[in-house]
Amino acid sequence: SSYYKLGREHQHLTEWEIAKITLAGILMNVLLALIFKPFFPLAATINIMLAVSSLIPIPHTDGSQLFFSSKFLYIFTFVFVIGLAILMNYLSIFTSLILALLFAILAIILSFNKAIKG
Repeated sequence: SSYYKLGREHQHLTEWEIAKITLAGILMNVLLALIFKPFFPLAATINIMLAVSSLIPIPHTDGSQLFFSSKFLYIFTFVFVIGLAILMNYLSIFTSLILALLFAILAIILSFNKAIKG
């Protein structure tokens, strides 16, 4: 069958594969922010701002691809990046990373629970 989704460039990729590819770019900005934070705080701030702006679901952006490919992965990434962006200003890198992960996991649990109860 000729399955075609309007605006989809790579028809051989599944929605999950597109979500993983999109997530790689956003997480690279987060990783660079974590690396740069002790030595170049301005570069870390710029990378976090790029990661946050990449998550906005505007058509033809990473945020849009991630949002429409996997809602749960979008929620997890959004909460993780926003939490890390806020916490990095007040706590150490390791503590910020752990707390942001915990917040993201909690957000996924709550959204999954809401989806089940419908």
